[in-house]
Amino acid sequence: MRHKVFIIFVRKYRWHIATLAILLTLGLLALQLEYRYRALLSPATTDRYGGIIALYPNARGHYAQASASLPSNIAALLIQKEDKFFYFHLGINPVSITRAVVRYMRDGQAGGSSTISQQLVKILLGNENNRTIGNKLLETLYTFALELTHSKKSILTMYANSVYLGNQAQGLKESSALYFGKEPSELSQSETLRLLATISSPSTSDPSTVKNTTETKKLAERLGVAFDQIPVAKRDVIYRRVRPSAFELGTLDCTKFCKTTLDQTLSDSVRNILLRNVEHAEAKGATNAAAVIISLPDVQVLTLVGSPDPFALDHGAQINMAVEPRPVGSTFKPFIYVNGYAKGLRPYTLIEDREYKYEIATGFPLYPKNYDGQYHGTVTLHQALSNSLNVPAVKVLEYVGLPYFYQFLERDMGFKPIRPLDTYQLGIALGGLEMDLFTLTHFFTIFPNHGLLKPVTLFTDNTTHSLLPPQATVAKEHRVADEKYVALINAVLSDRKTGVDQFGARGNLNLAQTNYGVKTGTSRDYHDSWVVGYTPDYVVGVWMGNSENTPLKELSGSAGAGRAWYETMELLASSEYNKNTPLDTSLITTLMVDGKSEIGLADDNIEKARALLSEKYLILSPHEGDEFAFTKNTTIPLEASTEAEWYVNGKLLGPGVKISLSPAGPGTYDIEARTSQGTRETIRIIISEQ
Repeated sequence: MRHKVFIIFVRKYRWHIATLAILLTLGLLALQLEYRYRALLSPATTDRYGGIIALYPNARGHYAQASASLPSNIAALLIQKEDKFFYFHLGINPVSITRAVVRYMRDGQAGGSSTISQQLVKILLGNENNRTIGNKLLETLYTFALELTHSKKSILTMYANSVYLGNQAQGLKESSALYFGKEPSELSQSETLRLLATISSPSTSDPSTVKNTTETKKLAERLGVAFDQIPVAKRDVIYRRVRPSAFELGTLDCTKFCKTTLDQTLSDSVRNILLRNVEHAEAKGATNAAAVIISLPDVQVLTLVGSPDPFALDHGAQINMAVEPRPVGSTFKPFIYVNGYAKGLRPYTLIEDREYKYEIATGFPLYPKNYDGQYHGTVTLHQALSNSLNVPAVKVLEYVGLPYFYQFLERDMGFKPIRPLDTYQLGIALGGLEMDLFTLTHFFTIFPNHGLLKPVTLFTDNTTHSLLPPQATVAKEHRVADEKYVALINAVLSDRKTGVDQFGARGNLNLAQTNYGVKTGTSRDYHDSWVVGYTPDYVVGVWMGNSENTPLKELSGSAGAGRAWYETMELLASSEYNKNTPLDTSLITTLMVDGKSEIGLADDNIEKARALLSEKYLILSPHEGDEFAFTKNTTIPLEASTEAEWYVNGKLLGPGVKISLSPAGPGTYDIEARTSQGTRETIRIIISEQ
């Protein structure tokens, strides 16, 4: 019974069923064409705006960029050349077919009879070199499917993106860039004609050949349009199909299909800045540089440049220095100070900048020294950080406590050191910690981002699973510092007046804008020059040095990387990324401390905070346990914090704040200082045989 009902149903609705089957078949054929069309487009790495960073060959070995639409002037010429009745047929032109048949019967050659739709189908099916009757009949079916499911505009655009134009270039967009370095919309009529003349014979008459000129003249005459005699096109494939930024991305597991947050135009400009400044500093030993720009508050990488010229073959140009760990110098001091502020210190806290002695794990004593080789006496922590003094930074780290600071780095910041942190100890404050520029710049985002550390974004399509930045694991947004202590750091790092002692009133760190903070760094013996600075809208980190890790010729952070940093900040100031967002100062206040205005917090206990690092030392130099080699000319300077009488092994040497001891010979010497107020202090030093 059911069988009979089915037969009756089929007989009654057979035309409907047949129509539906035909439409379904045509729809499936159209979907297949669409799939093949997408497969012919080249895989690409793109920037935040869809711009090509690197273009890779498709399955046919061609390079193809897709245009969303075709300029009207090019469309008109293309239709006039290939298919005058394009808008008036359903994919098959009976007049052209009839003319081709007559010509074949008369001359034995059919000539061109395919419409643009038919040509597109032939390309998508890969039948260009296999022109059998069977293939042509099959292509006709596909052509009807294409016409029924796509608009004429869409078909024309697909054809323009698929047609081969020589030298592995597929499509008008790719060919325009390859032969003329332009977008299709920027082509002149003569340049357009050169491309269209290539369609018939892409292997022998592309726009870079002399033959193309002859073919283009013929085409212009046939179409009745003007053709200006323009030079034969020049090709430059390497630098366009693979842009320089592909070098850095390749070192971060991105080789194909990557969508990035980079701004390619900005990156190219920054790379040129680095190249120009490395050439300027070459006499100082610099041969390489790197720069990282991160936008805020979203923490997206805008620029990642690890080499001024990654296509060069010398000076380690093919090493991505943006991800190579190097000693960071003084750039890391703000992270020490923000922890000091959390433990009660303030910018107005007093510290004695003098010679101190530390017994460290190496077995040799450490005597921290400042960059300029001088000690500056009693200074505030504001002065110390603004002028990047080393000795106060060591004292602040000592006050914070090494275990506490190690925990801050590894647990809070997610930092992955290349050596155990305990091997650095107080040397962290002297710039010995190794870190790559990418990680360091990311860490600096906590200051303009109110103490929050957010994951950094470089890839937006989840095609790579590398954790970034290289030396940290930051899986989710979290707070690493209280925003009021961060605000204190911002106030100090944005104060260019207090840093005038070390950096001068004019220089690379002084910008026209005022809503920025900046920190320099120079690693030991001038191996590395660093600057990291920020506004609430972006962070810019710059490193300069050489990949061989040899010393520079006294090239400091402000003089080396500082110049490139300044130019980059000026570039950003006039860009869309600059929103002129002010640094937030709402959580800090101005306090009167000893008659001077200073930065602090409203609920500060000024006297307590001011004296937290005060030490009552009478003898400043030498230090307990110091050992000296004896010669007949040995002279040991003695220094006290105030006027005192000096005794050596119980015998009066003389009065004074500073005095000299000339030992009579090797041995142990007890040095005592006595003040008129009755204060006494004694240390023991050793004079040994040379």
